[in-house]
Amino acid sequence: MNATKLKKQLRPADYRPGAVVITQRPAGVVWNTKTKRTEYADGRPVGRVRANRSTAVVSSSTDPAARDAKPKPLGFQLWTVLRSRATEIGERNDCSVIAAAAACSVSYERAHDACRKMGRSTGRGMLTRDIARAVESLGFDLLDVTAQIRRAGGRTVRTAGRLLQTAGHGTDTTGYLVFTRGHVAGYNVSIGHIIDWTADRQHRVVGVYRVNRRDSS
Repeated sequence: MNATKLKKQLRPADYRPGAVVITQRPAGVVWNTKTKRTEYADGRPVGRVRANRSTAVVSSSTDPAARDAKPKPLGFQLWTVLRSRATEIGERNDCSVIAAAAACSVSYERAHDACRKMGRSTGRGMLTRDIARAVESLGFDLLDVTAQIRRAGGRTVRTAGRLLQTAGHGTDTTGYLVFTRGHVAGYNVSIGHIIDWTADRQHRVVGVYRVNRRDSS
């Protein structure tokens, strides 16, 4: 059914040009003759009916499913998994822990313990040098590759992440620490993504460090 036909079947006050996308009215949506609007059975407003090219759609700014219809980047999804573990133990402001876990390819618990031994308090951030010490305590070495990444065009988290996806990595490289102002994210080589809420965002990069597994010999 095209937008014109659907528009004719709806109340004039129910139609506005433009929006998100459901191909028909959701179940339980009714026209309220008193308020002159479409509502859910409990009285919540559905929002506006909009036309998207040839498809008429119902969109609601109050419907979480409609708002979150666009899939999140994989790095963001993996970050939420680590954050759920942090929530279980009452942690927050733990970007350094998550970044270390992602870049070193270790568990959240192991990274958390390493950061704690280097002076991190619950719910507090860490200085760059202390994050480096925590990573080194896990058996890894850091190499500053900021200049190379910037020369290649990796000036934001998004562009740095895409650049790292296509770059060559040594066999001992497990990941990268990507620093922005007041924040750090971890890139995992085996997964091929920055595992952080800033994944695919335009935060400006101030430092990138390659994380290499230390040769035990």
